[in-house]
Amino acid sequence: MDWNDDGMDDLLVGEHNGHIKYFMAVTPDSLTEMDDLQAAGEDINAGLVSAPAIFDWNGDSKNDLIVGFASPLAGSSIKVYINTGTQGNPELAAGVDVLFAGEPLAAYGCTPCMVDLDQDGLIDIVYGDSPGRIYFCKNIGAVSAPVFDSPEMLETEQGDIALELNTAPYVCDWNDDSYPDIVAGCGERGYIHAFLSPYTTGISSQGQTSNDLTATVLRNPVSSSLGVQLTSADGGELTSAVFSLDGRIVQKLDSRQIQPGSTIQNFSISSHAAGVYILRFSVGNSVSSNLITIIEGAI
Repeated sequence: MDWNDDGMDDLLVGEHNGHIKYFMAVTPDSLTEMDDLQAAGEDINAGLVSAPAIFDWNGDSKNDLIVGFASPLAGSSIKVYINTGTQGNPELAAGVDVLFAGEPLAAYGCTPCMVDLDQDGLIDIVYGDSPGRIYFCKNIGAVSAPVFDSPEMLETEQGDIALELNTAPYVCDWNDDSYPDIVAGCGERGYIHAFLSPYTTGISSQGQTSNDLTATVLRNPVSSSLGVQLTSADGGELTSAVFSLDGRIVQKLDSRQIQPGSTIQNFSISSHAAGVYILRFSVGNSVSSNLITIIEGAI
């Protein structure tokens, strides 16, 4: 994760005492240990065994911090620390409980991962716990104000996922088929399990629609130029962004006004590593998402 927005991957590590260790990249292959992360001027320490993840919680294009705790000192097992500084120089406010269906989460050994698992354009929470299960918490809020539903235990065709102790999931495209898979470490023996999405899950290049907004990418793969046919029932201010498959925003596209009906819009795409990304459009409460493939030299 690029914590300080310098183009190099840093490392955030949770500790048994609840602190967050920060190792900053000084070159692409070299890290240096920095001071432990602080919130509101104090070392983060809201419970035992912290598990950090970064995510733009409030849609301001800055990295915020989400931390799961094995045994929270008080409140929810997952807390969010909002970045009140800048993208390049994060400063964190005091932690706030993340609620699920309006209630704090009581999960021992919580290890959150932020990702749009159901591909509806909103970032969800997937987390593991000490008994070895993996849960999905759907985001039913908005881009700048996430709200999470009650946890649902994930399952395979064989039934509930029940691994060894201390499950730590990560969502990625493990088999390069454009669908989100889950890789989970667990137990004390170091095993890693992969759970592959069935072919019918995820969203197609023709787009996924919600609330009277549809988007169709006209040419996919893409490179620097992106053409999209948008159909909106009511029109309004269009906002759009490109996300990595693990839910990190990599580019905000320019906002613009669109009229009711169908229109073709063109956008400029910044230089990103070749791969599969999530393209999300929103007009008011309407959201539409697409998978796009960025390939160097694509037209």
